[in-house]
Parts: sequence; structure tokens; C-alpha cells
Amino acid sequence: MSSIQELVKRTGVSSRMLRYYDEKNLLHPVYRSESGIRYYDESAIGAISLIGTFLSLDYRLEEIREILSEETFSPEKGL
Repeated sequence: MSSIQELVKRTGVSSRMLRYYDEKNLLHPVYRSESGIRYYDESAIGAISLIGTFLSLDYRLEEIREILSEETFSPEKGL
């Protein structure tokens, strides 16, 4: 598991943006500590990459959320 700060270092996406993705139900931490620190598993890196790709292709956040929430979707496998 990676803390939000470790994920920032690995992906280059700001912690503010990661929190926003969480708020918009695009990316969820697998664990949140008592002090509120978010922790993510390795699949978060793929999801973050896909979110960035979809945003660069002018997908709306609602569309991205729909794609990522599909039962058959897996960031490790792609689309």
C-alpha cells in the first residue's frame, strides 16, 4: 500500500487532485487511517493513468466514473 504522498511522488498527480478524485468517486483509498491518511493499492496507479488519459480526450468526470465503475473494468487489464 502507498500513502497519498507516496502516490503523489509515483504519479506526479497532486494530493489535492487525488482527494478530488476521491470526492468525485473516481478513485478510492483502500484504507484510511484514524488520522485520515489515505492509502492506495497498486491498482490506483493504473486508474490514475486512465483518468488522466480520459481527461486529455475530453471525457467528462461523470463519463469516467461510469467507465471505472463498470463491473467488467479493471485498471490492470485496461478497457
